[in-house]
Amino acid sequence: MDKRKNSILRLYKNRALMKSFFDEMLAERRMRIRMESELLYYKAELSDKQKKLDAITWTISHRLRPPVATILGLSNIFNHENKSDPDNVQVIDGICLASSDLDKIVMDMVKLARNKR
Repeated sequence: MDKRKNSILRLYKNRALMKSFFDEMLAERRMRIRMESELLYYKAELSDKQKKLDAITWTISHRLRPPVATILGLSNIFNHENKSDPDNVQVIDGICLASSDLDKIVMDMVKLARNKR
């Protein structure tokens, strides 16, 4: 009778150990699935942020840079020695126009940044 009782006790202990083992495996699997899901979410979020950064870079290089280059170029041809030079009027007009364009572009970028928040 003791042998049978010991066998039954061992069976229950083994069963309890197996249940504990499978419970741990299930918990680990659930955690792995949750982590994979979070990883996919963060990858998508990172991709979205990269697209926004690319858009800002494009705007800076293709829209913001030309008026800056114009202002720099015009300021280089301004006649500093003879400020009353008639060509200086055109240079100043060009600088004002490029500055106005630059202001519009900056304002558009600010609006865009506010809308994307």
